Amino acid sequence: MFSVLKFSASVAHAQWASDFEAVRKQEMDSVEHIRDELANIGVDLHSMDEKIDLMYQKVEGIEQSMEMLKPLVPEINQLREALEKLLVPPPTPTSSDAQKIVDTILSFTNLEVPLSLLLDRRCTVIPGALLEANDTCKVYPALLGNGEKVAKKVYRFEVLDRQVLNRDCMRFVRLAKLWCTLQSSYILPFYGIGMESHNDDFRLYMVSPLMQNRDATIYLERNRDKPGMKANILQITTDAAIGLRYLHSLRPQVVHSGMKGSNILITDSGRGVLSGFGLTKALIVDLGPNRTVRLTGKPKKTRWMAPEMFQKDAALETPIDVWGWAMATLEVSF
Repeated sequence: MFSVLKFSASVAHAQWASDFEAVRKQEMDSVEHIRDELANIGVDLHSMDEKIDLMYQKVEGIEQSMEMLKPLVPEINQLREALEKLLVPPPTPTSSDAQKIVDTILSFTNLEVPLSLLLDRRCTVIPGALLEANDTCKVYPALLGNGEKVAKKVYRFEVLDRQVLNRDCMRFVRLAKLWCTLQSSYILPFYGIGMESHNDDFRLYMVSPLMQNRDATIYLERNRDKPGMKANILQITTDAAIGLRYLHSLRPQVVHSGMKGSNILITDSGRGVLSGFGLTKALIVDLGPNRTVRLTGKPKKTRWMAPEMFQKDAALETPIDVWGWAMATLEVSF
């Protein structure tokens, strides 16, 4: 009996081995057929294996890089939040915002501010940047709600002295009213005025386009040795002269009275535009023979002043701009 069972098992094993070999050969033939078909259409399985291995290596490298970046995630999130605050346009000022500015200025100066002077968009200072600072104001690079880069000139007011505050607010309004009327390619454009809270007080500011090249003195200090710069200097000073001619041709005439290199800003194309209108005044045409317009502000420097302006109560007239332009031309030419 045992011999019969052993023989039956051997026969069954041989039959299984034969069937297995037949199935294996059939599968190998199918694989070879598929390989031949893929080769006919230009698919290289060996090359695909290499590419898959390379892909796995890249994935492993990315995973390692992500592990290395994990400690930086908090800083990256802080940077992202700061950029979102900077780039997302703040809401447009409402009519109540505009009325608040008008009422504030009116309370100190008794002057009605035309709504046309008010900036119709929010103006956000770019953090950590300052273009200029002096006793009366600070100038910052800023962004309007539409993303345009501008210069934001924030004025300082002595709020504790009512008389000084009234005087400074009146000068601010007078300057804004005059500047907004100046329309020339040789004059820095005026965008508008605004107000922002500061501690328990307020600050007024003016907005104009941002000139990336800064003023003539800075621009030429950086670029004086470049080819063709002598011709550029001539163009800049000529542009300033044309700007003055425009001011003097207005009726009433306008005297800049603050000509110097730092008040000639340089556009992206290297041309000059006049700025710095803090001392600028319009000459009233019907003053009469015994009345004149005088310089009420104090120039920070006297190097560019015409000789007659050193006299007591000197009259403000257009020739002083010619002297100032000549001194500014000497300043930037050498």
